[in-house]
Amino acid sequence: MIRLLLLILTGFFLVVPMHLCPECGSLLEPRKTKSGGVFWVCPHCGYEVIHPN
Repeated sequence: MIRLLLLILTGFFLVVPMHLCPECGSLLEPRKTKSGGVFWVCPHCGYEVIHPN
């Protein structure tokens, strides 16, 4: 049962990209710009990562 759970979680993390803050290690949150682009913001320290469309 534990092996099945680990397999499912490992597959989930391979499919869903996890963006972690390089400064504090917390999970980054996606935000949209007015022009329609997406950037990621750390809710704890305010670190921003801008990705092109």
